[in-house]
Amino acid sequence: MPAILAIAEQRDGSLRAVSREMISAARSIANTLDAEVHAALIGPPGSDAHAAALGKAGAATVHIASHDNFARYSPDGFAATLAGHIRELHAEGRTVVLIEHNLTVVMTLCQRLVVLDHGQKIAEGPPSVVRETPAVIDAYFGS
Repeated sequence: MPAILAIAEQRDGSLRAVSREMISAARSIANTLDAEVHAALIGPPGSDAHAAALGKAGAATVHIASHDNFARYSPDGFAATLAGHIRELHAEGRTVVLIEHNLTVVMTLCQRLVVLDHGQKIAEGPPSVVRETPAVIDAYFGS
């Protein structure tokens, strides 16, 4: 069975709302592909208390990656590491569905994008085309 992996993060004692939304979006995509959604929850020790919320949002399994040095966690460093793993998977001939809100990562890593705004598709195509789409500019960058 195909699988979609979504990354969620917990900061300051709470699960970020965007993490729950991302899992729900992954579940919607997985339903069309007859796939499962797996979540990786990243946070300080004790983050496992939020695993149930990701399950309710649609994750079949939740993998917990907690570490003591989470305060030094760098979103940019993590994004670069994740991008490297995705490139390796692609080089092996695998298709990767990435659900991400970091536009720098998305625009440099993806060959084809589907952009949603409040659950509605507003653009689809290569990054060079999507970044010039008026609906994307309005939704993500302001008019």
